[in-house]
Amino acid sequence: MDFYIERLDKKGEPPILLAAGTVSLGRHSRNTIALSAEDKCVSGYHALIYVSPGKLLLQDMQSTNGTYVNGSKIQEERTIKEGDEIGLGMTGPRFRVIRGANVDTAPKRQDINVSQIPVKPITQTTTIKKSANDNPSVTQTIAVKKSAVPKHIISIGIAAAVLTALIFVISFTSGNTGKTKPSSSASPRFNFTPAEHSSNNIDDDLDDIGRGGASAGRSVTEERIDAILRRFGERDYQIPPEMVARVEFYIAREIGPRRRTVAMFMERRKQYFPMIQRVFAEKNIPLDLAYVSIVESGLDPQALSHAGAKGIWQFMPKTARAYGLEVSSHRDDRTDPEKSTYAAAAYFRHLIAIFGSRSSVMLCMAAYNAGETRIINALKRIEDPMNNRDFWYLYRRKWLAEETNEYIPQILALIIISEHMEEYGFE
Repeated sequence: MDFYIERLDKKGEPPILLAAGTVSLGRHSRNTIALSAEDKCVSGYHALIYVSPGKLLLQDMQSTNGTYVNGSKIQEERTIKEGDEIGLGMTGPRFRVIRGANVDTAPKRQDINVSQIPVKPITQTTTIKKSANDNPSVTQTIAVKKSAVPKHIISIGIAAAVLTALIFVISFTSGNTGKTKPSSSASPRFNFTPAEHSSNNIDDDLDDIGRGGASAGRSVTEERIDAILRRFGERDYQIPPEMVARVEFYIAREIGPRRRTVAMFMERRKQYFPMIQRVFAEKNIPLDLAYVSIVESGLDPQALSHAGAKGIWQFMPKTARAYGLEVSSHRDDRTDPEKSTYAAAAYFRHLIAIFGSRSSVMLCMAAYNAGETRIINALKRIEDPMNNRDFWYLYRRKWLAEETNEYIPQILALIIISEHMEEYGFE
C-alpha cells in the first residue's frame, strides 16, 4: 500500500505520494518535494525519505535546523510509520505520514471557486467561418463582450474544457503502445532527465537507457547502476533496493551540500583521468575503478591521511613498497600520480584475482578501502556462499565497517554524476 505525507501547517494542500525509491525534501527546486523559499527553517537539501514496500526510512541531510520526528530531533536514519509527524526544523513545515487507504486526494469543494478564475475580457471582434456546405468565402463577424456572458456559462465552459482535455490525455495514453519518453517533471527523482551515456561498450539492448529513460518498473538511477555493472561484465545482477537508495542519497549529497567540493573534484578529473584510464586500459583494469581515487583523495597528489596514507591512491608505506613504489626520506613515489597509478593498477589486479570480476568488482573496491583480509573474513561468515557471495549481503549483515559499507555507493554516485554533468548542473 502506498504512503503519503500531508502538510499540517498549511491547510488545503493535497497529500503527496511518496514514490518508491528516494524522496528528497528541501527548498532547492531539484528536490522531489520542493518547498517554498518562504520556509526559512528549511535547508536547500534538508531530508531524505527512503521508500520501500511497507517501510519508510527518514534521514537528515546535515540540515541547519535539523529534522524532527514527533517533536524529537533525529541524529541518524530513523524508521517512520503511519501517524508520525515529520518536522523540518523546530518551527518549520510539518508533515504527517498517512497510508493510501486513508487518503482523499480529491480537491475539497470549498477550495475551488470558479468565480475567482480570471477571465480575460473579450472585446475584439471574432471572425467565424461558415460550414463547408455554405459558401466558404463568406464570413460572419460578431462582437462578444464580457458582460454578455453570464458567470455560470463561463463555469460550464471551463469545466467542459477540462473534461475534454482529460479525455484526450487518457485516450492518447491508452492508444500509444510504443515507447514513450517520460517527462522529467513526472519523475520521483532529482531531475533525472535521460542523457546519452558516455561509454560505447554498453550492449545495444541498453541503447535507450540514456535516450528513452528507464524501462517499466525501474528508476533511471537503477538503469544507470545496471549499465555500470555491465561494464564490469555483470549481465544478471539483481540490484537491491538498498543500493539504489544509497546511491541516490549520495547523488543528492554531492549535488547539494557538497556541490562546490565535487565541482573541484570534477575539474581535477579532467587533469588526471586521461592518464589513469590509459594506465588501467593498458593493464586491463575496469576504467571505472579510476573513481576510487576521487573518494580516496579528491585527486590530490599531496593528500595525507591521519593514518599515514598518501597520494591520490592513499597508499600506506608498506603497501606502496610492495607494489614497487619507493618511500624513503629521499623520495616518496606515492605523490607521483603516474607511478602510483601503475601501483594501484597492480593492486587492483591482485584484488580481482582474489574476488573475481563482474559484481565482485564491488568486493574489490571494498577491499581497497578495508584491506582484503577483512573482506575475506566477512565472506567466510556466509552460510550459503554459492548464492550469497555478494557485497550487498555483507552490507545487510553489517559485517563491514560503516566507512566500507558506504564506499561503493559513493563511487557509483560519482560515476553517474560525472557521466551526466550537465544534467546535474556542473557544466
